[in-house]
Amino acid sequence: MRTRYLAIAAAASGFLAFADETPEATSSACSFAFDPAGAPVALKTASDIAALRPATYQPVDTVTLVAPDGTETTVVSGASGAGTAALPITTVGGIWTARSSRPGTATFTVRRSLDGTLGAGTAASPARLIDGDELVDYGAGDGYVFALDGPDGLLDALVLPSGVRLEERDGGAWSLVSSSDGCEYAWAGAASFPVDSRRLGPDRTTKKADALPIAYTGDNWVGDPAKAATLTIVPPEGEMSTFALAGTGAQPFTFGKPGDWSLTLAMADGSTRQAVVSIIGEAFVLVVR
Repeated sequence: MRTRYLAIAAAASGFLAFADETPEATSSACSFAFDPAGAPVALKTASDIAALRPATYQPVDTVTLVAPDGTETTVVSGASGAGTAALPITTVGGIWTARSSRPGTATFTVRRSLDGTLGAGTAASPARLIDGDELVDYGAGDGYVFALDGPDGLLDALVLPSGVRLEERDGGAWSLVSSSDGCEYAWAGAASFPVDSRRLGPDRTTKKADALPIAYTGDNWVGDPAKAATLTIVPPEGEMSTFALAGTGAQPFTFGKPGDWSLTLAMADGSTRQAVVSIIGEAFVLVVR
């Protein structure tokens, strides 16, 4: 649909720019189907699977369907012409991926309640969720335990039943807990960390002994542990230090002398962040009377 949208936008802009000129050509009437479904497509029941629209293909296209266990099925191979073909998606729970030899893929999620692999929703047997509506559809309530076993972004897509909040558990599991104050999330663990809130930043002025570790990220604090980050520290004089890092964290560093230290953080997408840390000299004062 992106290509169609751009084409429509281009045609509209051309019409506005040459509104007083005679069109060079007029196309015949045409119609097309518009699919408003998001990605991935959530298949919640066997009826949803049965009603799934067939895949379309063009001449010489090859269409492949990948099952949740990685098994690949060739739906169309080197098509002799344009056409449609049904995707052989079954009730096996998990993520199904349709691929075309042309650029582009389509993903589908099938609930594990359809093949009996969902889980009981307990600490011993957490429910394995794959789309955002399952908690509400299952009538989940206080004490329901589940794991996110679906596509990226599933946590954000979860729709919580009324009167409960999320609580993170050990081992990557989550549970629903009654909430009377409207709170939607709580973490049972405890954590402590230092934070410098005295200035807006990013520049800082501090003593050597009070300097905190240097925060870094490879993706502007989104949280992807695979994104690379490079932290470069240039002292007031002498050789610079470079740290090849990944993900998000804090790099310990000792600022060895007073003066302005230049910090540069380069993220995976090529963008950078800069800051200056000014280390105050600590003098020894001897008073003689």
